[in-house]
Amino acid sequence: MLFKKSAQISHGSLITFYILYLAYIVNDTFFKSNKIQESLWELIKFELFYLDGACLNCAKCCRYIDLNIFEKQIKNRSDYNREIKNHSLYKRFKPVFEDDGSIACFCCSWLDAENKCSNYEGRLPLCRNYPLSSFILDDYTYDYCGFKIARKNINPKINNLSLKKRVEKVKKLNNLLF
Repeated sequence: MLFKKSAQISHGSLITFYILYLAYIVNDTFFKSNKIQESLWELIKFELFYLDGACLNCAKCCRYIDLNIFEKQIKNRSDYNREIKNHSLYKRFKPVFEDDGSIACFCCSWLDAENKCSNYEGRLPLCRNYPLSSFILDDYTYDYCGFKIARKNINPKINNLSLKKRVEKVKKLNNLLF
């Protein structure tokens, strides 16, 4: 996976960043395509930030899952029942309910007593790609995770307001001071 390799490299390329930045500005000014903007943001994000750290083997990422199926977050029992009918692989994720009946998070039923996946080789892309998937979807990693978002060694000038807001959001969510 291209993002996985790029997300682990601590140095960025100013040339690559500015090419992507130019494309972002052109889209933002002329085309205004949300799909293009989101794709460019993902690429820019990996020029500016990377994943640092290591897994703590605490399995909290398997116990406190925000389940998104095709970018739709599952927040209630009817959505969950509908989605597991369409995607039976997701039955392994058991909902944890709030007092009001909404779903707080999901817990993987394949987690064994030693905090290991009982079907490690057969795990879903959601699991294989964690914490990268969290960073792509949400712009952060969870506080309990041994992986943290770090800033690459480039510090480009960003004048575009929408991109500047996105970068500031990543910095704020990940407690990055610079």
